[in-house]
Amino acid sequence: MTQTNIEIVLILYCLVLPFLLLLPILGKKIKNYFESSHILLIFGLFIFSVFPILYDFYFNHLGWNILIRIFYAIILFLSLQVQSIKNIKYSHYIIYLFLFFPLYFDILPGGVIFLPGDIAIKTNVIGTIPLCFYLYLVVHPIEKDLSYDFGTTINFKFIHFVYSISATIFLSLTVVPTAAFLDFVRLKDEVGPFSDFIVQIFIFTLAVGLPEEMFFRVIFLYILKKYNPTISVLKFIIISSVFFGIAHIFTPTPGHPTPNWIYALLASMFGVMYSYIYIKTNQLFHAALVHAMVDSLWLHWFMLNG
Repeated sequence: MTQTNIEIVLILYCLVLPFLLLLPILGKKIKNYFESSHILLIFGLFIFSVFPILYDFYFNHLGWNILIRIFYAIILFLSLQVQSIKNIKYSHYIIYLFLFFPLYFDILPGGVIFLPGDIAIKTNVIGTIPLCFYLYLVVHPIEKDLSYDFGTTINFKFIHFVYSISATIFLSLTVVPTAAFLDFVRLKDEVGPFSDFIVQIFIFTLAVGLPEEMFFRVIFLYILKKYNPTISVLKFIIISSVFFGIAHIFTPTPGHPTPNWIYALLASMFGVMYSYIYIKTNQLFHAALVHAMVDSLWLHWFMLNG
């Protein structure tokens, strides 16, 4: 099997659990199954970490990456104990930040895989996908006292796709020109075939949109609702969008080293629409879809200035 085929298998491997969790009937059974045993949860996290570890070991020569994965499994186990301490008001959220940020935003080293459509994705990101959804099982039980459906199952409605397309067009006509005005991006001289754009949307929905929206929208709203049930939609949108922007400060781009304030500003602006779509549709999937379409638009038609 060639390295490219291994990369595709790696992504499919790490996306099995998220897809199953998003299915209405099967997802509920899986949640109940894993929530019944912390040992199963830890074992499952380790199994889903094996493939990214092996890939980094053989192709990126990051053999010590396995220590990071084991360390994360230990921290996750300890987090289960911390959750029982009721007087730590935001313990769930602090633990999630601690686990999610270092891997996803380049604070820890990782390799890169290259996929069709001129897409490069870090192995850390691929490893974060199952981590994100396993943590979802731990820190995001749908408690009866919240009386809120967090939209974590797939429910396709035509009107939701209309909202998603409209949101993408709106962002293309507002935030993208702002990025060009700030000399952050410019149009490419040549673009690839439109089929690459479709491939990019598909991959970004799975490998970027779903885990990021799970974190910045679903988990955010859960934590805010849990400790402040009367929080307004506007406050949620502002808080989640600001944190989404702050997270991108750690991402360097050509001509903009960290702290990358322009990227943080643009990400916050995008985050407002992602949050709005999530609330409007009550669907994680559609927030992820808009996220992916915007990222694909940037990659396919624009290039970063540097």
